[in-house]
Amino acid sequence: DCFGIDARQIAVDNIESIEVIRGIASAEYGDLNSGAVIVKTKAGRSPLEVRFKTDPKIKQVYAGKGFALGENKGFLNIDADYVQSQNDIRTPAKSYNRLTAQLGYSNVFNPQGRAFSFNAKLKGLMTLDKQKSDPDKQSEEKTKAEEQEINLNIYGNWMVNKAWLTSLRYTVAGSIGKQYNWDHDLHTTVGAANTTAMESGEHVAGFLPYEYYSDLKIEGKPVYLQAKLTANISGKYGIFYNNFMLGGEWSTKGNEGKGKSFALDYPPTQNVRPRSFKDIPYINEYSGFIEDKVKIEIGKRSLELSAGSRFTKIDTKGADFDVIVDPRFNARFTLIENRWNKKGWENLSIRVGWGIQHKMPTLAYLYPDPAYIDKASFTFKDDANDYRLSVITTNVFETDNDALKIPKSNNFEVGVDFKVLNINASLAYFKEKLTNGYNQAGYAIPYEYREYNYNAGLTHPEYVNGEVVENGNPVGYRTLKTFGVFQRPDNGITTDKWGIEYSFDFGKIDVIKTSILLDGAYFHTKTFDNSLKMFHESRYIDNEPYPYVGLFAGGNAVGNGNLYQRLNTNLRLVTHIPQLRLIFTLGAQCVWMDKQKALSKYKGQCLAYMKDEDGNIVEGDIEKDKTYNKYVNPVAYMDREGAIHPFTETEAKDPVFQHMIKSGKATYFVEDSLDPYFMLNLRMTKEIGKYASLSFYANNFTNAKPWRYYKSSGSDFRVNSDISFGAEISLKF
Repeated sequence: DCFGIDARQIAVDNIESIEVIRGIASAEYGDLNSGAVIVKTKAGRSPLEVRFKTDPKIKQVYAGKGFALGENKGFLNIDADYVQSQNDIRTPAKSYNRLTAQLGYSNVFNPQGRAFSFNAKLKGLMTLDKQKSDPDKQSEEKTKAEEQEINLNIYGNWMVNKAWLTSLRYTVAGSIGKQYNWDHDLHTTVGAANTTAMESGEHVAGFLPYEYYSDLKIEGKPVYLQAKLTANISGKYGIFYNNFMLGGEWSTKGNEGKGKSFALDYPPTQNVRPRSFKDIPYINEYSGFIEDKVKIEIGKRSLELSAGSRFTKIDTKGADFDVIVDPRFNARFTLIENRWNKKGWENLSIRVGWGIQHKMPTLAYLYPDPAYIDKASFTFKDDANDYRLSVITTNVFETDNDALKIPKSNNFEVGVDFKVLNINASLAYFKEKLTNGYNQAGYAIPYEYREYNYNAGLTHPEYVNGEVVENGNPVGYRTLKTFGVFQRPDNGITTDKWGIEYSFDFGKIDVIKTSILLDGAYFHTKTFDNSLKMFHESRYIDNEPYPYVGLFAGGNAVGNGNLYQRLNTNLRLVTHIPQLRLIFTLGAQCVWMDKQKALSKYKGQCLAYMKDEDGNIVEGDIEKDKTYNKYVNPVAYMDREGAIHPFTETEAKDPVFQHMIKSGKATYFVEDSLDPYFMLNLRMTKEIGKYASLSFYANNFTNAKPWRYYKSSGSDFRVNSDISFGAEISLKF
């Protein structure tokens, strides 16, 4: 009953079950990239349970109990959880204090023999952080962060038991929250000019104090509503068992908060303006899904097939997306099931799946803040006579991307599950291809501004009727052309990922009372940023702003991609000694392969090249060479009129254009291949009587943090996490 929320808001001790959907999810689930985690909290009668947990970073207290209200009256569950988290005791301003409480009611009604289950969960969350200051900052600098949220989730199932309808599952959920962040920061500006203009044009600006404090407030009131209804028709027809599912889902999300606000005369930074979250439209999402699952029994074997599709339409002001179609398919062929043969096989099945999954855009991608580009046109200061004048040209650019697409992930998986000689095992090969992944890309728009002449003869300039004058006479100016550059959402990320996952459960070895579990994976991930990101040089040419903007694949680095390879194994030894009522878990995390290297590829071509000290291009393999510096040219360039031209060899030889060519060190594309590294974790649980248990854990208890050398950067870094330890007391009554 918890799906699509911040996992930090869930009390771990109140979790009843966790379902991990890996690979190809059912058509019932949407807004995914590559799987999901579905968390169900406790419902029903349970003893009073109190837990205390502590380690150097976390202090936690939990209490919960489930009450039976009487025959046919259902169950009441109450729980509360307090957590204090501090990532580093040296930075108390970054601590996190959270209190959650949940009230749940559940019951099963049985009118006319048709069971109707009803579950209602009312949850409240509140952060308890007070105003904090960082001792490493100025004494007057402070920060404050608060959050409150109320969440209501109603769900259940109605067993109709008709030939045309077996059951109906329903969910109605909603939440409303309040978020408040405040930063009181010190700024030193040397009396810089500042404008609060919200519209494009020339504006008389004020001057900031030489030193001042800003108060940036961000107030949010996120609202979320969801309704879902799923119909199932199931039955057995000879050798066929069929389950048909049809459903629909609606959700809406928005924000009623005041948004970003501050005193205009004391801004937290320049080129920023207030914005209310209320101005951002709601996003409505309408989905329908259909799926059919059939199991065919063929003698002692069986075949399970599942095929379905999900259809989603996003409705929001100012954005128009087509209906999204996510087909899904899964199959499992069971050759041996729950029976022993002469070769020791008890179970053996083969599975395969394919599906498409889309990730829906958030409000931040659909409605980003406008960009405010402020350019100084005139500045005059006469401190002796206490007279100053500043004129700033402001250009307001909308930063939304009308061409924004919804990321699409194409997934394939094939695997085998078996049990042989009392060993449970699972092997799976998977392949994922993500296209149109979200990112931010620099975007440029040309604009003009006046630069007024400043000379020593000015004594009392004024801004009158849209121009600067001195004693009624216009002050001369020249019109300059430059570019406003800002970030806007884009779909530049592509990821090709494949790998092999494995797990083995060797069962319990009675002689040493120990269970052995081993799992791990090999991942091969290739990611590229194909956005044409625009960059403008800050230099001047012939006393004018640089006349061109470079369009670079993935950014202004010489590479636009990365290749990651990793092979890891996790080994767990679980020893249970009933006579001592002790459970030991020793875990080993082994990384056998850890490789990564930068890549350069755009539309099938490598963009990077090498040059010697004399500037001559050197032929060779850029990924293996360690001698020559690497370079990359813009794919294209924009002129002052906004026209885009390809960047050719002619431009590469022009001294003006050469300022746009980017360079990297000789080892930029060299592969970093780390030697294997390991880490040991230990957990011990001791049961005390019938009602209590004490647990102790130590992660990386040998403090294994070896140095590894990265050839690409010529630097050494430590691997593995820091040593950590903690204890937990659990009481049940």
